[in-house]
Amino acid sequence: MEALTGVRYIAAALVVLHHFVPVSEATDPIVRNFLKVVGDGSVSVFFVLSGIVLFHSNVTLQGRLKKTKRHFWIARFARIYPVYALGILLIAPLSVHQILSSHPNATNYLPRLIVYPLSAISLLQSWTPWTAVAWNGPAWSLSVEAFFYALFPLLIGIASLSRRTCLAIALSSWALASAIGMAPFVLWGDAGSVFGGIFFQAFPPLRLPEFIVGLILGILIRDTALPDAARSALSLVAVASLTAATLFAPWWAYRFFSLPCIGLLLFGLTSSGGILTWVLKTRVLVSLGAASYSLYILHVPVFGYLGLIQDSLSFRPLGPVANVFFGLALLTALSVACHRYLEMPMAGWINGRLASRPGQRRDAPAVDGATAEASLRARMS
Repeated sequence: MEALTGVRYIAAALVVLHHFVPVSEATDPIVRNFLKVVGDGSVSVFFVLSGIVLFHSNVTLQGRLKKTKRHFWIARFARIYPVYALGILLIAPLSVHQILSSHPNATNYLPRLIVYPLSAISLLQSWTPWTAVAWNGPAWSLSVEAFFYALFPLLIGIASLSRRTCLAIALSSWALASAIGMAPFVLWGDAGSVFGGIFFQAFPPLRLPEFIVGLILGILIRDTALPDAARSALSLVAVASLTAATLFAPWWAYRFFSLPCIGLLLFGLTSSGGILTWVLKTRVLVSLGAASYSLYILHVPVFGYLGLIQDSLSFRPLGPVANVFFGLALLTALSVACHRYLEMPMAGWINGRLASRPGQRRDAPAVDGATAEASLRARMS
């Protein structure tokens, strides 16, 4: 299953390109289309992948949680919040400056200086379009993930359903996710609506179908006896189809075409052979994939400070696109260090402190990211 870790880095890097490569730099309409849609596609990868990994890491063959709900939620908090908090702290000076410079009086900026950070700290920002991207914009997806984590103990009941029912739910979820993705353009025209688009993009219940697709894929990966050669072939077909969808599919209908391709890709990458699996499970990509969460959370503040430094020095030797790749290389190195020296140590410390109450027998530690991957590899071998 290391290939699923490797693909996380590619998805995170594509989000960075989506946010910082200027669309105006692309003269080719195909490249412009790619830059517009690749961010949404990469976030869909994260949501579907989250369902797969959480199912395999935390659900028994009998369809029950391996630990208590409390242990599960502590493990999720320990996994995401330390780096998430670092992102909030790093973005704070930039966000405060932006709010103060954009609003002329205290009546306008004081509520924003209170509501925006509080909504981000509490992981509730995605529940309103006003706060969703107001404080470290990409972190809206973690607010959505928190909603998934809250529902996960209830959703694993899907595992007890027949496989035909699971497939019907997956197809219904695909149709619903596609309709949600198209809704802003149907309601407001091809240009969409910034306000409405944010709602349909970030409101947590509206992204739940993608997570459910991931859960059902997790069930199918566990229960489907498909030869490695067939899985590998599926991954190659999925890559070709996803590339075609990203380059040529209409922006407003992208999720309709991309979601089944993403599902097939992730399913196919669970093979133990094949050229694509081999590339994605190399040590370098697995290490970068493990650090991809830090890259995703920190890329906006890091690029913000990089731009400030370059502006203050009046030193921009690279063109706009080359500068983004320079920033991505710097961010990648920082994310690897953050994963090693903050993310994993803090996850272990929080689990150790919170997983058992004083006076109670200590239960087995909650599953963290590294343990989950090791356990998953052992079951699939």
